[in-house]
Formats: sequence, C-alpha cells, structure tokens
Amino acid sequence: MDIVNYRFTVDDNNAATEMYMTGDLYNWGNTATDWIQLTPVGDTKGAFWGIYYFKAGEKIKFAPQTTWDSSIGYDAVSDESMQLVGLSTDGDQNIIFGNPGWYLVYLSSVGNTNVIEIEIPKVYLMGVASVGIWSVSEEDLFTVPEGEDGEFVSPVLTKATTEDGGIRICARPSALSNDDWWKTEFIINDEGKILYRGNGGEQNILLQAVVGSKVYLNFKNNTGRVSNP
Repeated sequence: MDIVNYRFTVDDNNAATEMYMTGDLYNWGNTATDWIQLTPVGDTKGAFWGIYYFKAGEKIKFAPQTTWDSSIGYDAVSDESMQLVGLSTDGDQNIIFGNPGWYLVYLSSVGNTNVIEIEIPKVYLMGVASVGIWSVSEEDLFTVPEGEDGEFVSPVLTKATTEDGGIRICARPSALSNDDWWKTEFIINDEGKILYRGNGGEQNILLQAVVGSKVYLNFKNNTGRVSNP
C-alpha cells in the first residue's frame, strides 16, 4: 500500500492454485471425494469457474483445498449475485440458494481478497463452425435447460467444421472480456467427454460436425454430443 500516492497492488503470488466446492448435497466435504473441483481460468492467477445446477435451499461453500482451512463463503458473494439468485446465509457463512437452476460460478481468490460471482451461464460455440469464428457472438449462444438433467443446446450450425478445426466451445463469465474466451474454453473429445482447457495449451479439436447439426452439453456428467441432421 502506497498511502502517499494513493496506490495499491495485490501480490498474485499469494493466489489460490486450486479451488473446491462442497455443501449439504456433497456430505459437507467429509472426505476428499466430497469436494467438487472448479476449473482454473486460463492465465489468470487465483481465478476458477464451473457450471452447476443448484436446488432451492441448497447450501454450498468453497475452499482452496479439500479441507475446511481458509473456507470461502457468503461474505465473498457479489451484491449482483445475491439479487439474481436470491441468496441467503446462516451462522456458518454457508451460501443458500433461493432460486433453483443452472448457474455459472466464477471465484477469484488472491491474497485476502475473495470474490464469488454466481450468474446465468452463457455458453457459446467458437471457431470455424461458429458465426463469430474467434469472437463471441449472440448467434452462437446455447440455450439453458430448466431441469438439472437437461442439456444445453447450440443453435443450428450454419457452417461445417474443417479438417484442421472441430467443435470449440467457451463459457463467458461477466468478469472476462469477449477477447478472453479461450480462458474458459472446452471441447468434446471423440468419446463424448467434456475436456476443459484450464491452464493448458490449445486443445486437440476432435469432434466434427456438418451444416444443420446441433451440439448438446450435459454439465451434470460432463458429456457432450453432436446431433447431425
């Protein structure tokens, strides 16, 4: 903190390197497998994301490891998220959902500063088969299902993939710009599994599609598919 010049900096070397979620539907993290790991935001220290379905009354909390040390709860949630989701808390700082549905969680933990954004998930087609190609376009936006077993569905593809480019997809948290789409990119492999880029390099593009196809995503079991016409 530079008081004279009214400036401050945050030491991102003290940023979280992993982040996990647990709650009343996950046995409150009694074992390591009761914690759900969030995906790192590419090239962004201390930032993580994930898309999940939350039930009305469900309680969750976060931590940078699969124990309760340094847990992150309600105090870190943004005001916008509280209003959108109808969030409340209890004496243990648990985040309690009022409005059920699919939500994107974006969590930043750097030093002593923790911020949680919970918002309607925006998922887009990217790349050669998309309208926007390498820019986020509302014409490439997936629909969001109502139920927890539903699938996110892409618009009908107006362009086919090519030999050197397949189906590429990204989520779009409000904390990131349109140019940062690659930081929350993921693909579907040839076995139908969603593979998240995280802090890794550019992924091998395996899934192909033709004009008239739709892409379906199931974030409950992290699978995806293409329905050809």
